[in-house]
Amino acid sequence: MSEVVTGIFGGLFELGRLTPALPTFFGNVFLDDGIGTQYRFESFGIRDKLYGVNVVYAFAVEHFGSHSIKYIGKANILSERINSHERLAEAIRAGANRLLIHTPTPYDRVSHEEAEKRLIRRYSPSMNTQHTASNEFSQMIIGLGLLT
Repeated sequence: MSEVVTGIFGGLFELGRLTPALPTFFGNVFLDDGIGTQYRFESFGIRDKLYGVNVVYAFAVEHFGSHSIKYIGKANILSERINSHERLAEAIRAGANRLLIHTPTPYDRVSHEEAEKRLIRRYSPSMNTQHTASNEFSQMIIGLGLLT
């Protein structure tokens, strides 16, 4: 009889069978949105197979304990989003070695959708094109008919 254990984010793994390797947890990283809210991210290896719902994630380069954020996104179902992510290979080529995951709790005032937008505005990751201050300014100018 195999033993069943609960993995990260509640994923079930059956010991003694071919299962995904358990993620490598590297600790917590705290990011703030610049307007008063701090978010706790758990840090994992960039290639780890993780499970979670309604999360904010980031591809990051970790070097001696400091992190450079390359991309920030949100996922309703993390495993599906990461498995088909169009920017993951690019992030790895750019040096990303960590996948940072923020899972809001019922006590958080900010949803994962809003947290993603706030963090992109704050950090302006090089690989993000949506929700950046420059992109939103360009959209406003286009909306006013000043730029086509």
